[in-house]
Amino acid sequence: MTELHKWLVEAKDETVLLSEIAKSSNQEEFVDQIISLIEHDPETQLPGTWILKHLVEAGQDLSSEQAEELLKILNSLVDWQSKLHVLQLSSSSKTLIPETIASWARGCLSEENKFLKAWATYVSALGFAEKDPELAKQILNEGLQSDSGSIRSRAKKAAEQLAKLNAG
Repeated sequence: MTELHKWLVEAKDETVLLSEIAKSSNQEEFVDQIISLIEHDPETQLPGTWILKHLVEAGQDLSSEQAEELLKILNSLVDWQSKLHVLQLSSSSKTLIPETIASWARGCLSEENKFLKAWATYVSALGFAEKDPELAKQILNEGLQSDSGSIRSRAKKAAEQLAKLNAG
């Protein structure tokens, strides 16, 4: 685990290195190690969440247990990019889905970074759609009325996604 820690800290946000690290290990055990490092060392959160997002987008989803472990540590994420990676990951994952992180995502709506707010709008709107449709509609409307183009764009994507779900 110390070698993985060293790699993550050295790679930081260099996507080529992170991609190489992601390809280098027994994936199941590797993901468990990454989640553990993210939990215990803030320095590994940015590269670790990037790798998790990369793996999920490449088709290797988190197991139910791994999704549960990641859920437990969401509030310990310190930088906006790590939070963004988890929000983006949830749009591709079948285990860490928007419904499971909607409340946490809603908390990200008060963050300064517009990209983080944009993805938080998307995930919150989708995540609350079934459980609290009024809240989902409110989040969506706020996103659609935002001054930020990235927030409006993500809100439109969420509206399109919800329309597809309601039509199907």
